[in-house]
Amino acid sequence: MIRLVAFDIDGTLLPFGENELKKELLEAIFRLREKGIKTIVATGRCSYLIPRYILDALRSDYYITINGALLCDHDLKTLAMHPLSLEDVEKITTEAIKDDLAMSFKFERQIAVYHRYNDYFNNYTRGVGISLSPAELRNTIIDVTKDHDYHRQNKTLPLGAYVIGEPERVIKLKDRLTFVDTIMTAYGNSFECMQKGVSKATGLKDVARLLKVDLKDTLAFGDGENDIEMLKSAGIGVAMGNASDKVKTKADLVTDDCKRDGVIKALKRLELI
Repeated sequence: MIRLVAFDIDGTLLPFGENELKKELLEAIFRLREKGIKTIVATGRCSYLIPRYILDALRSDYYITINGALLCDHDLKTLAMHPLSLEDVEKITTEAIKDDLAMSFKFERQIAVYHRYNDYFNNYTRGVGISLSPAELRNTIIDVTKDHDYHRQNKTLPLGAYVIGEPERVIKLKDRLTFVDTIMTAYGNSFECMQKGVSKATGLKDVARLLKVDLKDTLAFGDGENDIEMLKSAGIGVAMGNASDKVKTKADLVTDDCKRDGVIKALKRLELI
């Protein structure tokens, strides 16, 4: 019996480039809740960069953010964190600066850019739907390129790193960072780093443990490579029709494209709505 359902955002609930969730999709998710099924949004985004229209529309029970490194409740209060180590931070910083690539660390409340701030800011904010004002964004994505010491000054460790640059150089750096888990983004010019072993599956397990739910009673939807571990860990993993073949081969079920109501069709097929 399914008791938890986790949804990726981009390419799963929301087609790339769009900024409004379909009424029929929201109705389907609310019907799950009426049956006592808890819902989870699982995203690579930081909690504070999930657009307001998504938060207000979905009103999810939990949020798996930064690819599983940060779990938040309904009100975006932190429930669990899985940060990088200090050694990881220092190695990533050294390697990114050596290769002259734009790089940031994602913290619980802010993104701190450690190298090439303007390049990072312009590329990162262009690539994702964000509902913050320009001033709010500058206070959220901050410049620490002079000292690289946000983690020391604030006595905290980052939950992930994000590197942006020319694709060939980005891939070469990614392949060198074997001490962390790395995932290329859909944009092809960037990748993310998490603590070794941390993924969206980590967040799903955190929620299941918190609610004392067996993983076999969970359902997960996704389309990207950062969804693979979650799809494999869930009792039923559903890949969207727009997912790559690599993602589809790891899923238990493949549904229709995000733009053609793939989530709704899968929920009906599984007789959950």
